[in-house]
Amino acid sequence: MPAKPKLLVVLGAGSSLGLGLPKVETLSARMRDWAAEWSRRYGQLNYYQAVEAAAQAYAADGQACPRPAVTFETVLGDMAHLSHWVTPAPLGASLRQLVGADTPPFPRPAHYGQAHLVQDQLQFLLAALADHIRQGSRRIDPAGPAMAEYRRLIDGLRARFELGVFNLNYDTGALTAWPDADTGFVGADFAAARLHAKRRWNFLYHLHGSVHHDLADHASTRLTWRTDLHGAFNDSLQSVLGDERSEGRTFPRSTLIAGGLKLDQLLPEPFHSMHAALVRHTYRADAILIGGYGFADVHVNRALRNRLRDLAPSSRPPIMVLDWASPQTPAMPERRDAWSRNLDRALAAPAGLFTDPSGQGWAHSARLAGPGGFEVSASARTAIWRGGFLEAAAHVEAIADWLSGADGALSASGGPAPAA
Repeated sequence: MPAKPKLLVVLGAGSSLGLGLPKVETLSARMRDWAAEWSRRYGQLNYYQAVEAAAQAYAADGQACPRPAVTFETVLGDMAHLSHWVTPAPLGASLRQLVGADTPPFPRPAHYGQAHLVQDQLQFLLAALADHIRQGSRRIDPAGPAMAEYRRLIDGLRARFELGVFNLNYDTGALTAWPDADTGFVGADFAAARLHAKRRWNFLYHLHGSVHHDLADHASTRLTWRTDLHGAFNDSLQSVLGDERSEGRTFPRSTLIAGGLKLDQLLPEPFHSMHAALVRHTYRADAILIGGYGFADVHVNRALRNRLRDLAPSSRPPIMVLDWASPQTPAMPERRDAWSRNLDRALAAPAGLFTDPSGQGWAHSARLAGPGGFEVSASARTAIWRGGFLEAAAHVEAIADWLSGADGALSASGGPAPAA
């Protein structure tokens, strides 16, 4: 039997929304609550609140252009920067002397106390986030209709391809749909050498962490795998223990990656090996499917773009993007938002070249939303499904046909193209 073609899959937050997991906006609101709780509990300045206010004011300033969204990830990333900036000489950021005034709430420190407090709140927030997603994961119904559609999509793709899944989510959705997938762990331990020696695909790696990750003990940064999501996890224990990364930046203990400076955050295992695997498997993939991803992670976008840029259409692997769009969302040639701009940067697929699958003109927005439909860029061999991640399961055969190289496999209204 000939080997199946290899399909690289990247899953983002949108792939979990249909399972009841929270939106980014919901998590941002919860972060404010957790940050206020930390401030009250320890009687300290609410650094998260101060950083969020500064980020929102900064995003509203400057030249007229599309404004970047300020989410909890933005603020957590700025807090990681801030902890370095308030570290006193000689280990902190020397550039603060050029641009920072000695004004509240962050005067230039003489001691390490403020840096430790920022790190402490950051660790508290990451632990609260991990616990919140664990609670949401425990509520996923493995026998419910949403999971049935998720499983239908994964099984339909697995019937035609060897899958290599890089999951950017922390929840258990993908693993519930594919429970026997190789996660890179053997028992409780991460098997790095085995991952790098692996030739077969059929894996599901949690590139940004998983609710199944735990710290080996209260004084460790080593991650282990815990199958049972009940009971206390070691990442909930506050500790001054941190891990120094590039240019002296210290990051708190955490079982997941959130916020900015992600290349620094990816340095420990298992994330380091999994990121290396992403780069390696991107070049080995015969086709690429991207589900529910906002194209906001530069390290993922670059792995894709470095493979795809400058390729002739005939040399590009077929790409399918599973997205959701409202009836008010314009068709790609008229779309002027961060998602379409970042999609182009990642996939080298300009928005203006997408058409109806027939190639006769732009797809109509009203037909793309609701029941869902496809837009296609023939020159980039890229198709976009706009009806939602779980809803794409009803069209898995047409999607698999497209990913197998059948350029006429799609219709604007979903499903296979009509016969000639």
